Amino acid sequence: MNEQSLKEFKKFVREWQKQRSKAAWELICELFIELGFNKQNKNYFLENASTVIEEIRWKSFKELKNREIFSLDHVFEYLFKEAKISDPKTKEIIVNFLKQFHEHLYSLNLSLTQSRRSRTGKEFESIIELIFSSSNIPVNNQSVIKNKDSKKLIDFISPSSVEYQIDKDKVIFISVKTTLRERWQEVIDEINRAEITKIFLITLDEKLTKNLLHTCKQLNIQLVTLKSVKEKYYFNSNEIISIEELLNICKNNLVYWINYDYSEKERQEIREILNKQLKKYSQLQEIKEYYLRKIKEVSESNQ
Repeated sequence: MNEQSLKEFKKFVREWQKQRSKAAWELICELFIELGFNKQNKNYFLENASTVIEEIRWKSFKELKNREIFSLDHVFEYLFKEAKISDPKTKEIIVNFLKQFHEHLYSLNLSLTQSRRSRTGKEFESIIELIFSSSNIPVNNQSVIKNKDSKKLIDFISPSSVEYQIDKDKVIFISVKTTLRERWQEVIDEINRAEITKIFLITLDEKLTKNLLHTCKQLNIQLVTLKSVKEKYYFNSNEIISIEELLNICKNNLVYWINYDYSEKERQEIREILNKQLKKYSQLQEIKEYYLRKIKEVSESNQ
């Protein structure tokens, strides 16, 4: 197959994936409702966050597999149309087909792998945000923090980036990574850029070495994992906590801000953040009502 054929094939795969794939946030919300979590109250999530994460991720994995199988069917149809096969024997046809399109199949596999990795991270972040909002704990996703005339992103800030500007020592910073490997070192850069003393790192990685645990502790990176992982591998370790424990920490941290005397500008910025969240959760009634209450509280405060 010539280079032009491969180029056209790559374009076909990109366009097909774009047409078939749902945004990570859209898919996670659909699965959240399908599993009945939209009918649960905040206490359920505070106590069972790990279970919710595991169930949504499993459902998401099955959805991804079905989507990939469906995509492969159409990709193979495309390739067979392009193939010039005259040999009637099945074995020879298949061999001929693979020889003709080995570069195409390699490109397809690479595309699926990259897409899978990208979606896994985005979907995990979406689940975490959904867990926090369902627990009635406000967070900014991909918060922009202004520091020394620059803007840097942190996965989550609780309560919001507004409170960061007021008192960064009374704000919870959260980074989310499905697996660590070498990527956990990116969190060090986040700490340095934001000039913060501590960050919580949520991960699904079960293979955490003693050296990694010790290093993270020294750097004030608090590792966070699922309750089942904590109980199975790190039951007696205080170097790693469960997602439920993190939710409780964030909940207690909100107490400091209950009676804080925000300026009018700060209240306006908070309202803008809350309104964005309200729009995002318009299909989830429990969370929608929570953000409506928060907007009302902010509007009525200091009056």
